[in-house]
Amino acid sequence: MIAVIAGLLPCVALAGNTGVIPDGPDSYLIMRTGKTGFVSSSSLQKKAYEEASSFCTEKSQVMETISMDSKAARPFGGFPEATLRFRCVIKGISATQGKATEIATDDKLAQLERLKRLLDSGALTQDEFDREKAKILAL
Repeated sequence: MIAVIAGLLPCVALAGNTGVIPDGPDSYLIMRTGKTGFVSSSSLQKKAYEEASSFCTEKSQVMETISMDSKAARPFGGFPEATLRFRCVIKGISATQGKATEIATDDKLAQLERLKRLLDSGALTQDEFDREKAKILAL
């Protein structure tokens, strides 16, 4: 019995949390392992999500999940695991939408500048300018 417990001690020492690790130019990784077989993989996932969310909040951004992998506890020392890959993004903009949003913002700016020139030249009244500006900003 003592030999079994002694054999498990190195595994227990390795169990825990890696913290936030850079995993690419704009992605991060958090790995969590239960210290016993009685910890659920879903509780490890929850803790990883909370840590990632806090990390991104400190950067004034929000967490976007890239992937979440988990394993339940297994007999004879297979402790539960959870691995979260994520990125921090500006609220309301995902990394896949980022370029399209930049283009859309540039397009809106160009439209507003053109409207302002038309207003300044007298081609538009202030009411017409305000209506068109509201339409552009609502897009």
